[in-house]
Amino acid sequence: MLNGLYCILEQDTIYGLFGRNGAGKTTLIDLVTGKQAPSGGLIEMDGEQVFNSERAQRRIYSMGERPLFPATKRVRDTLRIVAERYGRFDMEEAYRLCRVFGIGTEKRIFSLSTGQNTLLKLVYGLAVDCPYKFFDEPVLGLDPINKELFYRELLKSYERRPCTMVLSTHQIDEVAHLVERVLILHDGRFLVDDTVENLSRTASAVSGKKAAVEEFTKGKQILTRSSLAGFCSVVVKEPFSEKERAAAEQKGIEITGVGLEQLFISLVKPELPKEEPDPSDAEKKPDSEMKAEGQPQEDTLGTGSEKSPADTLAGPEQQNGEPADETEDEETPQKGELAHETEQR
Repeated sequence: MLNGLYCILEQDTIYGLFGRNGAGKTTLIDLVTGKQAPSGGLIEMDGEQVFNSERAQRRIYSMGERPLFPATKRVRDTLRIVAERYGRFDMEEAYRLCRVFGIGTEKRIFSLSTGQNTLLKLVYGLAVDCPYKFFDEPVLGLDPINKELFYRELLKSYERRPCTMVLSTHQIDEVAHLVERVLILHDGRFLVDDTVENLSRTASAVSGKKAAVEEFTKGKQILTRSSLAGFCSVVVKEPFSEKERAAAEQKGIEITGVGLEQLFISLVKPELPKEEPDPSDAEKKPDSEMKAEGQPQEDTLGTGSEKSPADTLAGPEQQNGEPADETEDEETPQKGELAHETEQR
């Protein structure tokens, strides 16, 4: 369900659209590209509503998981159809990209692998000349080599013909060097709409001895926290001054930047219930105690009770070797900008 979204897509900018499974990223792309009608609100390009507008939709390329052509079509025929639809299509570039990705243009669609089908849709998107391009899970099913080839070709295409690109993907760290602006969709709204540069300054990872880190970050907005064996690491959603950094260094505390993927996880990760201690982690009993357990012992205190040494030394909560249960100002879209606002979906 999408509700109350407002955003202006700027010209000639590469966006990263991130969100958890089911957040509504594909639905949003379908709405923005006119494949689906909004139940409320407006999605406009240069003052013209996108849905049911052939003119507007010719200026948008949208790549998703759904097949675009019948399985019996040959690759070369699909290139021709895309060229006819958009008018401005670099056929020479399309054939070059097919060679780069190892796609035979005489092959029929049904003979292509899952990865090759994905690559072919990327070829369409990189060869078409239009102002808005949306890539929904663009590297799904690609091997590491073809992923790297795609990222390289995308940058070359953007440098040659700048346009607005939106990359919707879960491979956040992989595209971090490509995107200029980030949209994080969460609970039906935009949790983040900001530049990568600004985001990199608004969060830091602080790590060191637990007591020192807790004291140093007291009063700060903590996004996530993890600790192990007396050491602690937290992600703080605010910058630190040079004075604070110098003080941290004196206390043996390290302050580092936060990557896009780590920041995403910190912002949308749900609160998890505290884990109960694992009984297997309890301190093992000495062999002598294990052998004695369950056998009658001499009552050295003269009470006549039959207890193992472990039972005698342990409190009632640790008998039988089991640990105790712990309780612990709205902008007006400018010409050339694609704006969208949805009431609900």
